[in-house]
Amino acid sequence: MFGMKELILETSGDEGLVAVIEDGKLFGEERLPGGPELSKMLGTAVKGLILKHGTDFDRIVVGTGPGSFTGIRVGRAMAESLSMGWGVPLHTVCSLLGYEGMVVVDARSGGFYVQEPAAEVRLVPLEQAALLLRGPVVSPHPDKIRQRLPSVHPTQASISPLLLAQNALISYNQASV
Repeated sequence: MFGMKELILETSGDEGLVAVIEDGKLFGEERLPGGPELSKMLGTAVKGLILKHGTDFDRIVVGTGPGSFTGIRVGRAMAESLSMGWGVPLHTVCSLLGYEGMVVVDARSGGFYVQEPAAEVRLVPLEQAALLLRGPVVSPHPDKIRQRLPSVHPTQASISPLLLAQNALISYNQASV
């Protein structure tokens, strides 16, 4: 959306992300390690972007997973606090919508989370995953996928803050109709 400044937070995966998007262009981005380090570094990363880009955001977008329960809670808490403090809307978006194409993420013992373009995220059991994942697939951790599904060869992918922002706006507009 023209003239919009957005703060993007994604903390559900193996890699966290804090970014600033203005007028549909990426103006600042910091990738963060997942796990326990994410909680320690998120505040500092957000503060750094705020010092550089100001606090005049039009909205905040936060990824909602699937992924690390603690990571999702940490990101959501930060996003809600900033949203309330600045008086700007908070938009949520499925984190897998930040990738291009069919995405597969290891759901550990539960199988795999799969996001196909224009479809809902679904949990696919291990037994069915090899049949479903025959075409091109991307993943933030392809080695984990290959270990559990040797017949599947996903391409390494990183989450895109621009795709998260675009899909959050689409979801918001659809919900508003």
